[in-house]
Amino acid sequence: MSDKFKIVISLFLLTGCSLGPDYQQPKIFDLGQLSENTGLKSYGKAEAPKDWYKLLKDENLNELITTALQESPDIASAYEKLRQARINLGLARAEWGPEISATGSYNQSNAFETAEYKSKSSYYQNGFDASWEIDIWGGIRRLNESQKALMKAAEANLDNVKVVLIAEVVANYINYRKNEKLLQITEQNLRLQKDIYNIIKQKHSSGVADDLSLQQAYSAVLNTKTQIPPLRASINLYKNNLAVLCGRLPNQINFTKNNLLAEKIPIDLNYLYNLPADIIKNRPDVIAAEQNLIAQNALIGNRIAALFPSISLSGFLGWQNTTLSPMISSDYQIYNWAGAVGLPLIDWKKRINRISLQKSVTKQALSAYRKSILTAVSDINNAMKNLTESSNNLENNDKNQEAQTKILELSWKKYKNGLINFSEILTAEQNKLNAEQQYIISVGEWYLNFISFNKSVGGGFAAIQHLPLHDDRTDAVNECDERDKH
Repeated sequence: MSDKFKIVISLFLLTGCSLGPDYQQPKIFDLGQLSENTGLKSYGKAEAPKDWYKLLKDENLNELITTALQESPDIASAYEKLRQARINLGLARAEWGPEISATGSYNQSNAFETAEYKSKSSYYQNGFDASWEIDIWGGIRRLNESQKALMKAAEANLDNVKVVLIAEVVANYINYRKNEKLLQITEQNLRLQKDIYNIIKQKHSSGVADDLSLQQAYSAVLNTKTQIPPLRASINLYKNNLAVLCGRLPNQINFTKNNLLAEKIPIDLNYLYNLPADIIKNRPDVIAAEQNLIAQNALIGNRIAALFPSISLSGFLGWQNTTLSPMISSDYQIYNWAGAVGLPLIDWKKRINRISLQKSVTKQALSAYRKSILTAVSDINNAMKNLTESSNNLENNDKNQEAQTKILELSWKKYKNGLINFSEILTAEQNKLNAEQQYIISVGEWYLNFISFNKSVGGGFAAIQHLPLHDDRTDAVNECDERDKH
């Protein structure tokens, strides 16, 4: 084996090392702490249903979410960010291989002519140039490690955008239906109050009812009328919000007549309390934060590698002749190769500072990862407590609605028997309206807290196991390519 070949083999063997710290998942909180502070189990493998919104059994809502996932500008933007991350990973991988280019040239030279010396030459040359910087210190490997993590962060970010989008669609839909139901109740009461006012007006004309009763009935009508415009404005607002989320114009969003808030809540909450605390570390936003930490940690090694000598190989293989034909022949073949070593000297301080800067950026990424876990714990804790409280509030408002309906019935009987004044009827009627409105509001609040809980545990996109680390194209990237085909 020649000495030159031994040198090349040795350089290849040296490319196995990588400078800088290898990533180790930080031990921020253990499962016991997460379980204690959220109410989730400290063990288990249960998962939040990915299509949790289907538990609401509302086909209109399901169609809106399907449209949003296909047409939302936010989803399209997240797909492009994932595509960009994948392209950057491809660019980083390309750094491993040599750069090869085809060349062709014509050279002519005329030397200074004297009586004693005269020189003139010309020739054609073509072939292939190649250059390769050997990754002895692992700088390119660390760059690839960083870009791979950033691609996984983009994948997790896409999932997080879907989590947020679905939650926003459901929340706006619930608010739309809530205000729609409130408007229906208010308009029903307005019609009833108008009927009462007309009766009192007739009695007033006959001298049976006094001015006070007439004014009270009229005031009740006006008071109820003032509640209608804000409700209609809110309905229009939430419809427009849904249109934006779905990537459609408002007139392209359709609603069925069925209102899920008028039905009994069709959800069994037992699964909410069977989820393991480990699901926190697998929320898409938490995964994205950790992958970003991995990416920044890898770049420390990339910066350290820049302190050490760089070794590169270059070569040329081609043909040279004084004429174009014949050209490509073994008789005219030429080649050369060379090795070079480069060592930074003047900008050493700058490279040291780059390492310090990258270490600081990595610490910042660690803080962001820690905050993402704290945020997840807070979200789950708030959602579970709010859902429990809203369940109690919903039950109380349901009972109060029934009680106020009974009170109004009894008040009418007493009024007809002359036992109470008309003002008490109006008070009972207003209390019934308020009770009906509060019940619908509490139903809406329950649904919104249900949405918050499912969003807080990752919206079903969080898997119990961490995302596998692999070099192949991820499912999300494949999904991105399928999207382009359509």
